[in-house]
Amino acid sequence: MKRNEVEKIFQEHGLNDYRLTCIEDLKSCLGIEALKVNGYEDLTEENKEIFRNFIINFFNSIGMDRKMITVPKAINYVEDIDSVAQDPDDKECVVTVCNVINVIVINVIKANGNKKQLHKYVNKEYKDLIVSEQYRKEYLRFAFLEGKSKVWFHVTHEGKQWY
Repeated sequence: MKRNEVEKIFQEHGLNDYRLTCIEDLKSCLGIEALKVNGYEDLTEENKEIFRNFIINFFNSIGMDRKMITVPKAINYVEDIDSVAQDPDDKECVVTVCNVINVIVINVIKANGNKKQLHKYVNKEYKDLIVSEQYRKEYLRFAFLEGKSKVWFHVTHEGKQWY
């Protein structure tokens, strides 16, 4: 669909400023069924609400050209565990410990508490080092296609910020 055709759809729905106001606008103007995105059903009610707020904020933050090529693929609540080891090549770290990440594991946490591994990244150069510490964080992870590019964001601050 061409840009002027999409703009016309927005205008027909009373969105002359091209800003979405609700999930229904996303479906009627861009054909995106946000509540059917992979992983949505596995979120807690609180995280579903955060996602509903986020998806509108996100689409309103991008221009029409990007709106037209952005396709949500998944939303998951995840735990991200970074395993680190002392950097064997850093001889300068005498007072403080200089670390390297040797493994990152990202697990989906479902509403019922069950976990499933989503990704595991292993730094081949440091994979055999002894883990000295682990750092764990939880966040909503939004994955989407932007054209042919696979992209994902951490969603924070009740769906008002992402990176």
